[in-house]
Amino acid sequence: MNAPILSLLRQRPPFLFVNSYEPLPDGGIETIYHVSGAEPFFEGHFPGEPVFPGVLIIEAMAQAARVALAHQFGERKAGLMAGVSKARFTKPVIPPQDLRIRAVLLDTDQTLTTGFANAKCTAFIGRQRAARADVQLSIREAATAA
Repeated sequence: MNAPILSLLRQRPPFLFVNSYEPLPDGGIETIYHVSGAEPFFEGHFPGEPVFPGVLIIEAMAQAARVALAHQFGERKAGLMAGVSKARFTKPVIPPQDLRIRAVLLDTDQTLTTGFANAKCTAFIGRQRAARADVQLSIREAATAA
């Protein structure tokens, strides 16, 4: 059974871009975020032609990487985005659609030693790739819930 998303991530709506997740056989995870079109940023991005902003796709990837980190190393591990590289956008995300993100942690044997987690992230709409990026997280102990 998956841990509830709100126990794994510090983000809350309207800045939470993970609705659910599933572990993958390769040790990664896949998250799903339903892009409804009702999100407030669509009023300005772009009126009459809504497109989910690329910077928010990167944030959704970082959140997926955080879920992978917590899933692999325990809910007490949290990560702050420390870097992003090799970002490429290949298909616009136009609501309403489900944005699926696969996040696979790399070099996990050194993650806790270095204090950084590296993840290869790929975003999909249906079977088509929408974006990809490498995300780096700085590892912190998760704050206790208030």
